[in-house]
Amino acid sequence: MAIITDIDTQAYKNAIPDSLKPQGTAKLGIIIYSQGKVINQLLTPIATKLLNEATSIDGLCIPQPILEKIILERNALITQLNTIGTNLDTITKSITGLNTYFNLVIATITAVDLTATVVSTALKVPPLAAVAPGSITSALNDIQTFIRKTTFDKYGNSKLEKIQSSISSAGISISLVNGFILTIVNVLNSLDAILIKCSPNSTFEPISKGIKDSASAQQQAGNTLNQTTYQGFIIEIEEVPYTATVTRRRAIGKNQQGIILIQTELSFTTNPLTLINELKLIIDRDNLKAY
Repeated sequence: MAIITDIDTQAYKNAIPDSLKPQGTAKLGIIIYSQGKVINQLLTPIATKLLNEATSIDGLCIPQPILEKIILERNALITQLNTIGTNLDTITKSITGLNTYFNLVIATITAVDLTATVVSTALKVPPLAAVAPGSITSALNDIQTFIRKTTFDKYGNSKLEKIQSSISSAGISISLVNGFILTIVNVLNSLDAILIKCSPNSTFEPISKGIKDSASAQQQAGNTLNQTTYQGFIIEIEEVPYTATVTRRRAIGKNQQGIILIQTELSFTTNPLTLINELKLIIDRDNLKAY
């Protein structure tokens, strides 16, 4: 089996065809997803393979020569992962003006959070014609929270509306790619726990701050996720036991009567946003309606 240093580095360098190089906000989602596919289809399977090789049945450390080989491959993998993170930063800055991909992730999560807040609030108040002006705004319990959610000054000193078109066209791709980042970071964290324990004096290439921050933002967004709606569908995460200790998950889309109309394939991913965004892509692709 080829190790990561044997893999043609052009597999990731050519992830963005010339025809898809930055050409404005309309291409942002396509370009970012092209980078994310390299993580999902190339790097994560290798990271998973390394984790399996480093894990022993009895919990003891595997032989040192094998450990050294795994660490070498792990460091090469992280070098490529960090380079993709740099590519994402460059793409983000060239198209949106934001300094880093992490800022774009925060803006995307903020936009989704804001939309969910407004929709949730609207569902809890009477029809517009039946209420006094300003009552919907007053229904938001914390106006300061509302204001905060419409900006991300803390991360880039930029107004959300300045890149709203980018987020609108690329939000699903951005969330999917960030799900890929969170998945590989989780796998690498599990691998590193074993390697550091068994070979504490070895040199470990660090995961870049941008990659770690993006994974952390995605994790926090997933931790606060309960139920969402999209194109009239009520989207939920369904958990299906696989073994006594392992659970598979899928996103399901229901109509207002609670009838399941669509679902993703069962997956071992622990990131609900990945499944939800996969379902959204299916809904958009097939132009589905929740009735």
